[in-house]
Amino acid sequence: MHREHTLHRHLRNAFAAVTILALSISLGFLFDSLGFKEVSIYTEFILGILLVAVLTADRLYSAMTSICGILIFNYLFAEPRLSFRAANYGYPVDFIVLLAVSLLISTLAYKSEQLSFRTRTLLQTDQLFLQANGTEQIISITADQLQRLLNRPLVFFMADNGALQAPQCFGAVSALHDDDRTAAQWTFAHALDSGKYTEHYPASGCCY
Repeated sequence: MHREHTLHRHLRNAFAAVTILALSISLGFLFDSLGFKEVSIYTEFILGILLVAVLTADRLYSAMTSICGILIFNYLFAEPRLSFRAANYGYPVDFIVLLAVSLLISTLAYKSEQLSFRTRTLLQTDQLFLQANGTEQIISITADQLQRLLNRPLVFFMADNGALQAPQCFGAVSALHDDDRTAAQWTFAHALDSGKYTEHYPASGCCY
């Protein structure tokens, strides 16, 4: 699930970046044919780069679009044409500043997108809890919503009289190791992290 989500996001961002960059080039040729000044073409390239930063919310695509925008504008529209030797030496400096701005905007857009997603998920979880009947439904709802937030499979242990019951797996969970139940019980008793990537029971297949 996580790999599919990541691949879908990359494909969507790549399509948005390529499309906006292509539109910027097309508008550049249109403005040039209509006799617009070089600064007008320069401005619409800036707009395209900022749009990529907002729509993709990804610093990688913002940086790539900024660099490609610099090279394409200087080669196609800045004097002398068909050369990377721009007569106006301020353009490269301006685009470096634009690169920093686009990275900042994409970072803020990503954080805003994540906050919005978490808020929607929490509101949806609250509504689902109000409709739930019994412990099993509450566990299922909790696991499903956590999977949405974390993009990871989950292992759920119910506690009964201070001991953990048999695990319930949600998502594509690989076979549990021998240390998994011990790690989960240790975390339950000590209220500390254990399992994979921790100091306690690192041989476990999951993090508790």
